[in-house]
Amino acid sequence: MKAYYLIFCLLLLSSIGCKDDVIIPTEDSSFGIYLLKDRTLNIRDIQNVNINELDLESEPWLASTDIDFYDYSSHCLYLKKIKSELFAKEVNIKMDDQPFILIANNMRCYIGSFHGGALSIAPTKPYMDELDIQFFPADVLHISKAWGDETDIRNNTNIEYDLTTENKLHKGLSLSIEDVHITSNLDTASVQYTYIITNNDKDNLYVLDPDKMGSELFHYFTNGVSFWSSDKYIFSKYKKVIQPEPFDSWNPEWFTKIKSASTLERTVLLKGYPHIPSGTYKCTFNFSNPNKIEKIDREMPDGRYWLGNIQTETNKNVGG
Repeated sequence: MKAYYLIFCLLLLSSIGCKDDVIIPTEDSSFGIYLLKDRTLNIRDIQNVNINELDLESEPWLASTDIDFYDYSSHCLYLKKIKSELFAKEVNIKMDDQPFILIANNMRCYIGSFHGGALSIAPTKPYMDELDIQFFPADVLHISKAWGDETDIRNNTNIEYDLTTENKLHKGLSLSIEDVHITSNLDTASVQYTYIITNNDKDNLYVLDPDKMGSELFHYFTNGVSFWSSDKYIFSKYKKVIQPEPFDSWNPEWFTKIKSASTLERTVLLKGYPHIPSGTYKCTFNFSNPNKIEKIDREMPDGRYWLGNIQTETNKNVGG
């Protein structure tokens, strides 16, 4: 057994090349989300404290044994239990930026927080949002990226390695934009773009398909391409978007299956932008699936419905 484990470690290292933050995985998973012993502290109270000096509870709030798998693309944890157990009154989780620490491979990877909708301060660390807890399925926890951070600290080699040793890491999806064109640009503008989704997962994954559901409904979930420059932010005003009824409903006929290690390419048109001035913009595109797909419907004989959102960006010269 030890020989097999050594070979596994060497294969992992050879597959990723040399990185400064690479740590050889331990044989036993240490993945867990821990709460601070002092529950009165929030993120602002510990912002200048070294993560390794924080006093944690001896047992994790959530351990690797509590999860079926972790989707590394959407940062969704698929649980073996119902998440209401994690937020039971006696657990005493407060949505006031109460901190948590994610540990993997015996390393403290990052500080996060439980963020409430009533808070006026944007979360500066990865966070579990009160609305996400409500709108994701009963067995799914989502960890969101901190606002304003260019580097996504949720992506951490220790998390990746630790859960790989447990066979609980799923790669999920990746996203790219190939073309962005302004097809009309008078008082209002229309934008045509091509995106490619790659399934890096071991499972076949079902995703929304604009060719099946129509562009107007597709853009309710995905918002379309946004344009950014140093002094401008331009996005669609959604004049041509259709909202499902009820708003969190979904239909299997909207989806296409992407087989493992395969891609899906689509070209779509979105109307309803304001006039886009000439210039160089960074174009961002956020792809999402409906989140409220419960486990009984999500798992199919030939794959599963993917949950969450992913974003891509590219630089394009655009304008009228």
